[in-house]
Amino acid sequence: MSMSVLFNDTELNKYIHVLNGFTSRSGVDWDPQLLEIGNTARGSIFQETTYRAKEIPMPFEINGNIEKNYNDLMRVLNVDKPKPLIFGDTPNKVYYAVPSGAGSGGSFILRQWDDYLADPGRSSPFSC
Repeated sequence: MSMSVLFNDTELNKYIHVLNGFTSRSGVDWDPQLLEIGNTARGSIFQETTYRAKEIPMPFEINGNIEKNYNDLMRVLNVDKPKPLIFGDTPNKVYYAVPSGAGSGGSFILRQWDDYLADPGRSSPFSC
């Protein structure tokens, strides 16, 4: 059984099998902001750390009828704004993501803008 991947309220395991070794816990692209200090030997002053969109490569194989399931999967992934994404290995965490790119070897990248604990009372920065 493949790990559950729920995207935009659709279980992707109907169409794909997530390959062994995948984890949704890939690191965030931290971007420390530093203030350079002129021409002295004192280095830099730390300002803040921000992070960019998180890219989660997810390798998979298409299940069963490849042509039908591929077409169905493409319809599910064809979104015009970020949608809720929940991985089976972190079921209490909701990412808001859009598919990005078509990586080699049957993988795609989910670009995350922000994540929230699965709490129906908490508002999202995106309307879905």
